Amino acid sequence: SSSSSFSSSSSSSSRSSSYPVTVGAAVQISNSSSSSSSTSSFSSSSSSSSSSSSSSSSSSSSSSVSWSSSSSSSSSSDTVVVTTVTASVKDAGACMAFVSCVVIITVQNPIDTVASAADLTLSVTGVTLPSTPAPSLVLEHSIAALLSATVTLPPLPSGTATIALAPPQPSTKLFNTSLPVLPQTTTVSSVQPSSATSAGSTTVTITASFLPKVAAASQLDVKLGTGAFTSVALLWSDDVSTSFTASTPVANAGSQTIFVSSTAVTPASTPAEADFLILTAGVTATCESGCKGGASGGWIA
Repeated sequence: SSSSSFSSSSSSSSRSSSYPVTVGAAVQISNSSSSSSSTSSFSSSSSSSSSSSSSSSSSSSSSSVSWSSSSSSSSSSDTVVVTTVTASVKDAGACMAFVSCVVIITVQNPIDTVASAADLTLSVTGVTLPSTPAPSLVLEHSIAALLSATVTLPPLPSGTATIALAPPQPSTKLFNTSLPVLPQTTTVSSVQPSSATSAGSTTVTITASFLPKVAAASQLDVKLGTGAFTSVALLWSDDVSTSFTASTPVANAGSQTIFVSSTAVTPASTPAEADFLILTAGVTATCESGCKGGASGGWIA
């Protein structure tokens, strides 16, 4: 008897997938893989037997052959596209509080392209925006590999602003980046007059730049050396400047320092300083020539 059998099987599969761009760890991944396998087998067997009555002999034989093979192959490829968003301040090292700021936004590998600034939606969050003017946007460049835009920010308070650009629908991408807005250094910009007598009670007008805004004179801490000014009266206070009048205390003649700080914030702001001249009572000083304005609003001969 003999029997033989042959079997063969093969299978193949392929797979592809893609993921949309996200920003931050903005990655687009395309992945494809394929695999194939085949198996085959062959087997054969035979047997024979004979007998004779005249002689007791018998013989038998059997053989079997089998063959099998298998193969498999696979391949895969990955393409990774990283989208990054950066912000750089034009003509400055950083954006400063309460001063308009121009920022260059650069998007590497945005994939989507736009025809004009009107195709992008600009939003600024994280800090309080003034009612006017609004942030503005100018499109500089747009291809699949690079998008560049200039954003002009209005004067903002210190903090961290988030600037976001959104392409038009149906895209769901959002390109955003954080931008620190640094606080300004408080300075005394004007003291008028710049001298008083040691007897005290001279009324002076003091203006400070970028002093934390106060709501009342009681939130101002004003000293001449270690002595406190009296009769402090607030003229105005906003994000950019604060002005007030105050009466000098009794002080020793000579060069003194005025210290101005705001207690409207906690802890109180670092005091701004200005030079001030105290004259002996009954003596006056007048600059007659070679005079120029001083940084504190006084005069230097």
